[in-house]
Amino acid sequence: MRKNSFTTVCNDQRKREYREQVVSPRSRR
Repeated sequence: MRKNSFTTVCNDQRKREYREQVVSPRSRR
C-alpha cells in the first residue's frame, strides 16, 4: 500500500511535467 502511494505520486508528478511540457510549447505558439 505504501509503495502504491509513492508510485501514484510519482506518476502524477511525471504526468503533470509531461503535460506542462506539451502544453507549454503549444500555448506559446
